[in-house]
Order: sequence, then C-alpha cells, then structure tokens
Amino acid sequence: MSRFQYRALDSQDKVVDGTTIADSTSQAIAKLERSGYKVQSISLVDSTGLHWDSLPAEERASIDQIRERAVRNAQSWADPLMALSLEIKSRWLSGTLSQLSHKLKNATSIEQLASDRDIAEVLPFVTKQLDTSNESEDWLLKLTQQLEMRRGYLQSLFYPIVSALFLGVISVVGAIWIIPIFRHMYDEFGLTLPAITKLVFVVSSWIYPNALQTLIWLAIGSAVVLALVRWARKSEWMYKNFPLLFSGNRASLRAVGLLCKNTAELLQLQYPLPQALKLSAQGCNHNFYKSTASKLSDELEDGLSVSRSLQLALPPMLLGALNSGTADVDSLRRLGGLYRDRECGGSQQFVFVLSHIMVACSGLMVGFVAIALFMPLVRMVTSLA
Repeated sequence: MSRFQYRALDSQDKVVDGTTIADSTSQAIAKLERSGYKVQSISLVDSTGLHWDSLPAEERASIDQIRERAVRNAQSWADPLMALSLEIKSRWLSGTLSQLSHKLKNATSIEQLASDRDIAEVLPFVTKQLDTSNESEDWLLKLTQQLEMRRGYLQSLFYPIVSALFLGVISVVGAIWIIPIFRHMYDEFGLTLPAITKLVFVVSSWIYPNALQTLIWLAIGSAVVLALVRWARKSEWMYKNFPLLFSGNRASLRAVGLLCKNTAELLQLQYPLPQALKLSAQGCNHNFYKSTASKLSDELEDGLSVSRSLQLALPPMLLGALNSGTADVDSLRRLGGLYRDRECGGSQQFVFVLSHIMVACSGLMVGFVAIALFMPLVRMVTSLA
C-alpha cells in the first residue's frame, strides 16, 4: 500500500485536494472515480513530509487497520512455529523457533516486532497472512531456511576450528614427548646447534613443565581474540576509523540487508520513511548502522539533505533506493535480497580461505619444526662423510 496526493473535481465541479491509500496509481484513480471524483492530478506522496496528526481521521483509521492486521498475522504464526519446533531434530533450530514463537505470541505492536533483533530477521515473513494453502508451507520453508543461515555458517567453521585445535594439541604433544628426545641426543653428541633449533628447544623447555598452563592460556587468548573480533565487526568506532577494513564483512552485509528489507516492509505498512528507518535500525543488531540510520532518519525528518558524512558512511545503493526521501519499496526489497546473497557468498568464501590458511599454517609449522630438529643431524652426517 502507498499513499497518493490528488487534486480532483467533485460532483459539483469543485476542486478537492486530499490523499488516499492504494497499491498503485491506477488503483488510486479507480478508487477516487468510484467515489464520484474526476482526477485532475495525482502523485506519490513524499513520506518525509507527512505527520500523523495532519492525516484525515478516515486515513488514520485505515492505516491503523493495516498495522493491526499485520500484528495479528504475526501472532497467528506463533502456534505453527511452536508445532514445527517440536518436529525438528536440530536442537538449535528447535530452540530458535520456540523462542521466536513465544515472542510473536506476546507481540502487541509493529514497533515491538521491528525492534526485536530475532523477529527483525524474519519480519517480512511473519507479517504475511497465514492460511492453509501451499503458499503458507512455502513461507514456513523460507522462514526456516532464513534461520538456518546462521546455523549453517557456524557449522561451516567446524573444520577450521578443529584444525586449529588439532594444531595446538600437536604442538603441545611434540613439545612434551618428541622434541626432548632430539635435545637429549644432541646434548650427548655435543653438537653446535643452529639458531632455529635453539628456538624450538627454548619453546619446548617452556611448554614442557607448563603444558596445562599453556593450554589454558591458548584457550583464554582464543576467547579474547574472538570477543574482540565480534566487537570490532559491529563497533561504531572501528567502522569510522577503518571503513575499508570492516565495511564489507558478513556482519555489515547482514545489517544493511535487514535495514533495506525491514524499511521496505514498514513503508508498506504506511510508516513515514524517517520512522521506518529508525525502527529498522533498532533491529539490525549493528551499532554502526544503527547509529548511522538513526542520524539519517533525523535529517530526513527535519527536511535536510543527507550530510556528507552519512553519504560516505552508508552504501550508495541504499541512498539511491531512498532517493532523498521518496523511498522505492521494490528497490529496497531487491537491494535487501542482494545484500543477503552477498552475505552468503562472502561467508562461503571466508570459510574456504580460512580452511586453506589453517592447512598452510599446519604445514608451515610442521615443516619448520622438522627442519629445525633434523638440521643438526644432517650437518653431523655431512661432516662425518
């Protein structure tokens, strides 16, 4: 549904100005003609210039009905999702669906739906009417696929994580049981050791009496690094100071995709663009884009042009879809799907590269230790020959 501003002649040929709600321009004209008006001009209203109090009572009642129907649609998904959660074997997905069902059942407004980060991921799905047709089954399938995207990404990291753990365990085992054998042998021979062999022996001599502490510190260090990475991927400060490093990562692509799709959905529910942007920003779960979209919302609400800083911070395609205040709903939806596809492709590429990096690191470490351990032996054999 969109809002149109018109000028028409009534049955007495008097000029009448007003606004009406319809899906398209042709439907708006047909609606006015059925009411006895002769349309002189009609145009899509700039959503930034509208205020709730300035709308006619009939139009406000119509908008309220549209939003209440969307909330009822969301609530109607609660029981089917709960039933689906009981049938799914995946414990993670079952728990996610159960939690989502509980939140939808207790939802009382569109604002509550849009600002919840769990519901925000599936907002375009749950505001659709649930019926007994095959279309509802398709919606359920799409919804579960949407939720499984996060799970699939975590599962794809299984191989790199196992490789890293294996590399750490092998390092500790080698330092405790293998490297001391070579050190004892070379001490008996009285060989002059090269620098890399001494380095390996020094590391081994530190790890040998502190194996448990080493594993603990490795675990703590890994947890700290993961926490810092998670913080940096959504930090407003990091995006402002290192935009090229963080602007294209998975978290930012996901946030922009949610921002586009949910803004389009809220515009369809007759929210003015500034309010739609602000509500969508609350649910995108990204500090930088939450702050930036809120600032853009304030500028649009005040009737200002988009500042240079926001033009540099927000993706140009998003700004183009917003079109300085007259947002294109279809363009925003397509753009949201584009960013979702980029997120999926980027995640697969990241996991692919990370897996090969782990293999390369394992090979380099094993090769370095092998060369360091056997180099004195090769020198000894060469000198004897």
